[in-house]
Amino acid sequence: MRALRSPLMMLLAAVLVAAGLIAAPPVLEPADAAGGCKSSGVSGNCRFYRPVLRPGGGGKADPICYYKDGGDKVDVDCIGADGLWVNDHECYMAEASPQPPLTDPVWGGRTNGKIWTCVDRFGKDRLVWLPGPPNFPNYQAQGSLEVNLENTAIATAPSWESGHTGVVGLPVWLWSKNTVEWESRYGPQGKESTIIDESGAAVTGRIRARVTKVTADWGDGSPRATCNPYIAADGTRRIGEEFDTSKINPSDRSTWGPRGPHACSHVYTEPGEYHLVVRNHWSVWGNEWDGTPIGSNMVVSSSKIIPFGESMVVVTG
Repeated sequence: MRALRSPLMMLLAAVLVAAGLIAAPPVLEPADAAGGCKSSGVSGNCRFYRPVLRPGGGGKADPICYYKDGGDKVDVDCIGADGLWVNDHECYMAEASPQPPLTDPVWGGRTNGKIWTCVDRFGKDRLVWLPGPPNFPNYQAQGSLEVNLENTAIATAPSWESGHTGVVGLPVWLWSKNTVEWESRYGPQGKESTIIDESGAAVTGRIRARVTKVTADWGDGSPRATCNPYIAADGTRRIGEEFDTSKINPSDRSTWGPRGPHACSHVYTEPGEYHLVVRNHWSVWGNEWDGTPIGSNMVVSSSKIIPFGESMVVVTG
């Protein structure tokens, strides 16, 4: 049966606490959010955690989060950049995103549960299958915010797949090759996470990310090109103009390259091999659970060496 707390009883309790006749109830300090944004150059990730503490003690003598050294428990931070510490596995764990395909050996033939990243105190990482959430010590809940920052689905003409050679004097085209994929992967994507904090209040964290522009370094010393996203007539968000052979007239040079205001192209004037680098500029924004702003600008890139040669006319007969 739930006890009724009258104003008189609450006042009496406050007086007794002040007089030192009864102990004050423990006050739980809210845990800080952990994580952040990092980039490998070819991909990026922003991940934030907000654990909700469960009442309990701990300390160096009896650590809550620890690894074992012989028979001793050695204290470690419960919150790390790679997730929350799990004593059973002696590593910082977080749900892998995206999840590996079921054909990956880490699943061991299973189709249930989830795959978790596990980073030990030396920074060595591995993947672990678990049927349910890990046993995070001293946490009764956690909020999680994450977005993955990938290379955009950019196509080129001539194709930058291996084996294709460009022609000097003909424009190189850049465009988003799959508008559905572009919309779903590059902006804006995001997540919200609501938790009940230590005071019993519902608090929400939010994160958003989108590609704000694509830049191209052509590799021949010419200025860097900036290709800005735009909304096409069909309502999709795109980069550049798609290469369409039906719109090209071989006898009309003006049709050989993109012509509209959103064109993203370049013409090489000398034969050679050129290192084309396409960079995707991401903007990340939002707020953590305590209202702290999330803000980051990151760049991830992809590159390819494309050979260019001169066209030749072969006369026979």
